[in-house]
Amino acid sequence: MVFFKDLSSAVLVSVITIISYILLIIPLEYFLTEYFLLIPEISSRVKTFIFLVVFLVVNFLTIRFQRKNRKLNAKEIFLIGVILIMSLLVFKRYQSFYQTLQEYPRIYQVSPSWGIQGSLITIKGKNFGPPWKPGRVLVNQVELNIKRWQPKEVIVELPVTSPNPDGKLYLINDKNKKSNLVDFQIKDPDDLLN
Repeated sequence: MVFFKDLSSAVLVSVITIISYILLIIPLEYFLTEYFLLIPEISSRVKTFIFLVVFLVVNFLTIRFQRKNRKLNAKEIFLIGVILIMSLLVFKRYQSFYQTLQEYPRIYQVSPSWGIQGSLITIKGKNFGPPWKPGRVLVNQVELNIKRWQPKEVIVELPVTSPNPDGKLYLINDKNKKSNLVDFQIKDPDDLLN
């Protein structure tokens, strides 16, 4: 347990922790869940763990700073206050932006990445919509037959159609929001036999 010399040290650690956490978690969450589509979300447990690590690091650095018997001057305190306010405003704006992103479906995995008529395709992601309001799944303009619809997983069947060598698979949820495009190929069964 760390004891602070005075209240200003505790406030300083809290402020710097909040700033550091916001500046770390915003880009991390956005890039992992929306840009690179690596994971659907960062769990609250992971966010709590990141916050604790940031707190411990800031706490350690603050103790080292205090050992040098150097006090913050008014300019440094003002700068920390400005950074805190800006960080909180950016965080609030990001939360609003992130909430609007949650209306859009995101595809993280399509298995297999190609198919023939009648084959089943599993699509995993997030924000697909409720089972009682299924949306649509298309490869270019060909609509696929929905077999099972869940908020994070959809199973579809390729209809009997002419093969399309290169296509983009996408999903439209019940709110008419379009997902990201994923490369997909409808192959001709005759080509597989040759």
